Amino acid sequence: MIYGDWVRASVKKPRTLDSVILDGNLAGEITADIDKFLKSAQWYIEKGVPYRRGYLFYGPPGTGKTSFTEVIAGVLGMDVCYLNLGSDNLDDDSVNSALN
Repeated sequence: MIYGDWVRASVKKPRTLDSVILDGNLAGEITADIDKFLKSAQWYIEKGVPYRRGYLFYGPPGTGKTSFTEVIAGVLGMDVCYLNLGSDNLDDDSVNSALN
């Protein structure tokens, strides 16, 4: 199925928060922070601050970055979109267009 320039590549059953292992309560803290952010749009509007939030997960391959992203999406009922940064036709305009 195609949505604008997006193509649904696959559908996976959402994973649970306990299916990934992170230090301490890090998974719960990040999920709570995202949930709080999603409920705070009005505050951003009132303050005139752009309503955006980004997270950078880093580490060697196989340490759970993608898995944790999928868990967060499942817990919060969101979709995950992948952008191939190695694409030959990727430039500032195409990234901006895809994200808008």
